[in-house]
Amino acid sequence: VTDMTGVWMALVTPTVYSVYIIVGAKLQRDVPALVSSAAIMGSAAALAFGLGALAALFAPESSVLALRFDLPAQAWLALFAFGAICTAPPVLTFLESVKLIGASQTSILSTLELVATAFFGALFFGETPQPLQIAGGLLVIAAVVILTLNPARRRGPGVEEG
Repeated sequence: VTDMTGVWMALVTPTVYSVYIIVGAKLQRDVPALVSSAAIMGSAAALAFGLGALAALFAPESSVLALRFDLPAQAWLALFAFGAICTAPPVLTFLESVKLIGASQTSILSTLELVATAFFGALFFGETPQPLQIAGGLLVIAAVVILTLNPARRRGPGVEEG
């Protein structure tokens, strides 16, 4: 039996992400990437805090959703590291890449994130990639190489996005 929620998410997520990248590239054309990333991450933080506060007010029994500040120091350190190392630089470089090489090329290159995640999971956490995962990673790498080497795609952001 197929879980239709998973199928729906698999179809909707890349669609929403594509619209976000294309619309964002147009809206942020004249805005520095640092300003855009600060606005995006600030808005996301405000939304998360707002939803967490609402959950704390209306569903305090839900420890997953409710906003909490009584975390151990190690958790705060991990949260800071996730924001400062794992979120801010990638968002900033993604937005700068959209300006430099265009939304299409940036989107293609960003698919390497999946391969990098699997690679670093194996390297740092001892995860063992399965043969199908390795094959999938190699297919992603091959697709990125083929698409980025295609001369028709090297027109630049002005032609591609305009």
